[in-house]
Amino acid sequence: MLCKNFLNIIILFYICAKSLLQKEDSNEKLLFVLEHFRHGARGSYKSFDYELWKDIFNEKWKGAGELTPLGMRQHYLLGKSVRNKYKNFISNEFNPNEIYIISTDVNRTLVSAYSHLLGIYNITNVNKNAYINNKNYSDIINNKINNEEKNYKIFPIHIYDEKDLKFQLYRTHTCPGFEQFIKKIRESEGMKKIYKDVFNETNTKFGKYLTKYIEQKIIDNYDYTEYFNALKPVCDSFIADNFDGRIIEDLSKTGINMDEFNEHCLNINLITVYYNYYGNPVEKSVEFGISPTFRDIFAFMDKRINLDKENVPDKIISSSPKFVIISSHDVSLAAFDLFFKNRFNIDYKRADYANNQIFELWKREGKYYFKYLINLETVGEFEFYDFKSKVLDLLYSDEDIKRICYDINNNNYLEHKQENNSDKIKIINQILILIIFILIIVLIYLIISRKTISNTHRRKTIEMENLSLLKNQVNH
Repeated sequence: MLCKNFLNIIILFYICAKSLLQKEDSNEKLLFVLEHFRHGARGSYKSFDYELWKDIFNEKWKGAGELTPLGMRQHYLLGKSVRNKYKNFISNEFNPNEIYIISTDVNRTLVSAYSHLLGIYNITNVNKNAYINNKNYSDIINNKINNEEKNYKIFPIHIYDEKDLKFQLYRTHTCPGFEQFIKKIRESEGMKKIYKDVFNETNTKFGKYLTKYIEQKIIDNYDYTEYFNALKPVCDSFIADNFDGRIIEDLSKTGINMDEFNEHCLNINLITVYYNYYGNPVEKSVEFGISPTFRDIFAFMDKRINLDKENVPDKIISSSPKFVIISSHDVSLAAFDLFFKNRFNIDYKRADYANNQIFELWKREGKYYFKYLINLETVGEFEFYDFKSKVLDLLYSDEDIKRICYDINNNNYLEHKQENNSDKIKIINQILILIIFILIIVLIYLIISRKTISNTHRRKTIEMENLSLLKNQVNH
């Protein structure tokens, strides 16, 4: 009897606790989502033969670095998962005022964004009943358009190009000032150890299989970067071929363990996009790389908070989207991964194809919270204003970024050059004015001096004449 009563008490406690938790959850409201992902599987592009369209293993591709059908499928499925997670947050039909899509100006990121959106909106037979009646078209054209069954939809995707200095700060041709970071990182003892370790593993496990593709031992006491650059194209081609389901007969016949080599190559890629740009230990280049993007994230969130404070948190307005998608690259994800790891001790997952990061804004019990997710799983939660303050203290200002980049960046350089020329002209004008002013002073001084000398001379002459006259009078 006692046990039964005790069990009833536990059940009652569980029901009450669950009720309280559900009540607490009901007070939690999602206000904003920003998803940042890497493109899907692509073709190889390092050491690519652009005449024969072959990679280092002589595998043919339709284009260097282009998204493959598998890459499209990856993002379509990821989009469907995102739809399932946010089905009560975003509309079933695409609304350009609700969602804002951004991509770098690269084919594979643009196509990834389209594939992702097709998954989010479950696009099939779009515009099937659309009718076009244009008198300028012939009947043949009109019939073809009106009877065509369209299985696609066009989405407006905004482009982040190099002039924006966003998602491109790791590129020295975009921001040449970043080269000082990279040089310091790649010459550091920490990086030399990473290179040496990976070369040793390559030689020990895979060296004898790779002699056909790399003519000499990879590890050497000379230039680590040189031999690393010899290994990268091999791994880039292998990853692309392996993800595409290609057998790569020349390599497989050597007896190499393909799964182990694939993992090894993915870790080579990790070194390439994580440590080569951001160091180990992590350098300030991480904060430099994410500064413009993080400021954008906070700007989007601040707008949704303002709408919430106006009691219209769900308002759909183009100037303040509630869902933002950024289609980018592994290097961009790596910067956020290392930032959260280094500054907030949050472990990351290697930014493989179609990996994503999500930044959410929530309101709970009158307070705002920032949630960080990797591959749709929450890995960190922070009070928004406290988190924002800490992050902004670590970021570079827009002026700092331009100061580091502008000297050799094409557009900003030209603008800065014009500003410099303008400043030089102002300085020259000021110097000329000063010189003219000094010359005028000197001229006035000379005139006054000459007049004074002339008057003195005249006075002396008169005095001499008077003295002479006086002498003559005395003599007489």
